[in-house]
Amino acid sequence: MQKILIVDDDKLTCDFIEEILEEFKVQIITSQDPLTAMELGKEQRFDVVISDINLQNRLTGLDVLKNFKRFLPDSEVILISGFGTLETAIEAVREGAFDYISKPFNINEVKAVVKRALEKKQLINENQSLRTQLEMAQPSTSLIGSSPKMLAVYKSIAS
Repeated sequence: MQKILIVDDDKLTCDFIEEILEEFKVQIITSQDPLTAMELGKEQRFDVVISDINLQNRLTGLDVLKNFKRFLPDSEVILISGFGTLETAIEAVREGAFDYISKPFNINEVKAVVKRALEKKQLINENQSLRTQLEMAQPSTSLIGSSPKMLAVYKSIAS
């Protein structure tokens, strides 16, 4: 089951976003404290992280983004801000944010962005799984060479 972490110092906002995303049938965890959220990121794997940029703490949503990109680089991080500027949005994207949503946000926009992030994460997971299966299915050989004598050795081993 895919997992989403919502980080916002306003519990009502966390609850509202959680309610919006119920239809996705994913596990949702909320945190009002960025430090707690970052600790959760060290203990658990999150497919998508949604964080407000302006948190009532020394840390910001950009700090949350940087932390998750360091410890869980495959997590898709979506930043939300009520006081967004173009510069902040550009910095967020440079740091690896999946998307940036301005408050007040449109419910359908939030759903669409989260859906895209979950789909991207699922494709990445499937790709990694298929690559692993392919590597396991291909026999590795430490023998190198294509001379007639080496071909005879390969043929002998295969028999």
